[in-house]
Amino acid sequence: MKTTDPRFADLQEFRAEKARLTLARQNHLDRLDRHLSAWKEPEFRSAMAQDVVGRITHKLIPKGMLGSLIGKLDVGSGLRIALSPGSGGIVKRAALFALGIAAPSLLEKLQNISFEDIGEEFQVSWQRWKEHQRNRRANRMPT
Repeated sequence: MKTTDPRFADLQEFRAEKARLTLARQNHLDRLDRHLSAWKEPEFRSAMAQDVVGRITHKLIPKGMLGSLIGKLDVGSGLRIALSPGSGGIVKRAALFALGIAAPSLLEKLQNISFEDIGEEFQVSWQRWKEHQRNRRANRMPT
């Protein structure tokens, strides 16, 4: 039996393509399910957070100062990082100071937060941001 779609010569070809696409879709769904289940594990989230912080600090902090971020930091070490030579301008120095103080405690707290809580907080923040954008647009529009 001929089909009306010019891509397929007959119904057999159509069914074969549909089966191939169904299998591909199921493979993608399985991969997505594995990714989501990995994010539910505190160890995985902690490793990802450490990787992100490591990448950020690699870009922001000169190589000589990176070693002092590995240990437990306090205000003094945050100041040493921010005021050391090569730290950059005032904004970058302030960011380095904040990172020096906050990074270790943030990583510790991240291990104790559930995946569902992270999702809820993200959703609340997203809704607040969208509302803020709507208000800004409404205030800019001439009446």
